[in-house]
Amino acid sequence: MKERVSIFYGSMLFVILISTTLVITISNNYQQHNKKLESELRFNANFVSTWLNLIYKHSHNVLEGMATDLHNNHLLTVPFSSSVLKEQKELLSIEAEMLVNASNVFAINNECILVNASSDVGADLSSREYCKQIQESTEHDIFTDPFVNLFGKIVVAQGVRVTNKSDQFIGMVGILSSLDFFSSALNSLHISTNSSVSILSSDLMVLATNGSDSLQVGSRPTISKESTKILQGLTDNQEVFFEAMRKHHGFNQMVFAKKVPGYPFILLVSKPKYFWADYAYISIIFFILIISFVIALLMKNTVLLSKLLSQNDHYFKLALHDELTGILNRRGFEKNTKQVLESAKQDPISISAVLFDIDYFKQINDTYGHDKGDEVLRRFTRVCQDHITHSDVFARLGGDEFVMLLPNKNGQEATQSISELLDKIRMIRVETPLGEMNISSSIGISEVRSSKESIAKWLDRADKALYQAKNKGRNCVVLTV
Repeated sequence: MKERVSIFYGSMLFVILISTTLVITISNNYQQHNKKLESELRFNANFVSTWLNLIYKHSHNVLEGMATDLHNNHLLTVPFSSSVLKEQKELLSIEAEMLVNASNVFAINNECILVNASSDVGADLSSREYCKQIQESTEHDIFTDPFVNLFGKIVVAQGVRVTNKSDQFIGMVGILSSLDFFSSALNSLHISTNSSVSILSSDLMVLATNGSDSLQVGSRPTISKESTKILQGLTDNQEVFFEAMRKHHGFNQMVFAKKVPGYPFILLVSKPKYFWADYAYISIIFFILIISFVIALLMKNTVLLSKLLSQNDHYFKLALHDELTGILNRRGFEKNTKQVLESAKQDPISISAVLFDIDYFKQINDTYGHDKGDEVLRRFTRVCQDHITHSDVFARLGGDEFVMLLPNKNGQEATQSISELLDKIRMIRVETPLGEMNISSSIGISEVRSSKESIAKWLDRADKALYQAKNKGRNCVVLTV
């Protein structure tokens, strides 16, 4: 009897010991599982947050440049005219192409009149709530919650206020990001399919999601009142964890929320808590599985981030170069010219500026077509590039107008060099269906009188020399004094 009692109590003690060990093991594994899950959700959120920061910091820098151009050229305060609208379009068109997050680029004046956009120029937006917020805001950088634009699409606006010397609001230049951009960008990041990643606005509208069946783009998620208050009260980089109200295939979902620093975006990253279903695997290969997964995810996201940074550098380079010819555009020319002039202040040198027009280029386009016109521009560019030195600056200002800055050459030296270049230009031959076509150019040269002199002044003198060359019958070089 005593032996049976001893065996019974011994067995009970053993069962209790095993049960206690099992409970402790499961509890520890469960806690570790949750910590790993939290780490994964935080990593994915930080990756998307970094990506959004890079994209919108780039667009902010471009918008600052646009705002400066519009302010310096007084294009937000002068009366409407075809020439003003044309100049606005030229100022904004190149930057707009470089902004991957822009479905549209626009500018408004102080009365919320649309003064530049792809269409509907002159539209009065003053009755719209977001425009009132822009007028009343004291912040330099503006980011709106989602609203419906003139085309009936839900968009988010990012803008930069333009003020006069008295700090009075005279307008804004901005971009519109459609929900399509957020969705396509989020899908291209290839976040783990087991995780659901969503981008929300500050008013909790879903801007994008990578396939969550409980969230729809353009809607607002169904969450508890407590969670809604927490999300609306998030500050930059603040993080919060909670469980979703809906289950995923019978499993509870852990949700991680974070506000993107500096921008009105909230990231929601969720994942089902599969612990109980996968416990057998977790018990056997827990460390191998988790470590392998985290390393693979880290390597994959590191490669994606590297590609993103590389693409960002590529976009910055494109913003300074002409797409057709590959040489500098107007913005790139001004940037390189300022560097030359700064160097000249330390070590004074002779500098000459040259303006080129291809003779009768409009007739070439009209007669032979724009394809042949583009070929003429490329052939002209190659001949000029082969002639200049590494210290010279060569750019296309637009159309058939090109500009060249020649350091270490005075007016006479520049005239001799450009005359030799004109001989090479005359040797260009382009085959057309109507026969062989010859090329010539009218060229104006001015000498930069001082490194402190504005770019506009010596370009204006070169432009006058160019018109003299045209009046002389074209196909010649004129030096202004």
